[in-house]
Amino acid sequence: MTVQVDEPGQQVVYYEGDESVGIDDLVVGIIDPAAATVAVASYEGELIYETTDLTLGRAIASFDAAQIAAYEIEVSGVDTGQITVGQSFSRLALPGVLVGLAIAGLSAVAGFVLWLFGIVKH
Repeated sequence: MTVQVDEPGQQVVYYEGDESVGIDDLVVGIIDPAAATVAVASYEGELIYETTDLTLGRAIASFDAAQIAAYEIEVSGVDTGQITVGQSFSRLALPGVLVGLAIAGLSAVAGFVLWLFGIVKH
């Protein structure tokens, strides 16, 4: 299948389909626009999501797209499901998670300071 990469850099290959398909059983091959083989790495960590039709999606591999272009993606080891390619969801979500943790931490500190002032006043 051909996928258009719109932003160079780290891309993730996702498998959406049957949960019984083992990620380790899937073999990903990628060819760049110059017909050269692109190095593919197994996805480090575990990234799982659900699509709107409740199909399970999992990150299976990653590769570095050197340029904006069409890349040929081949996944063997499965006959069903869908393959998608894009940037890592976790990388896009990280700033929001860090802001949430910072707000929670500041709230805890503010709560402790108010509690401490309450005790000192009495």
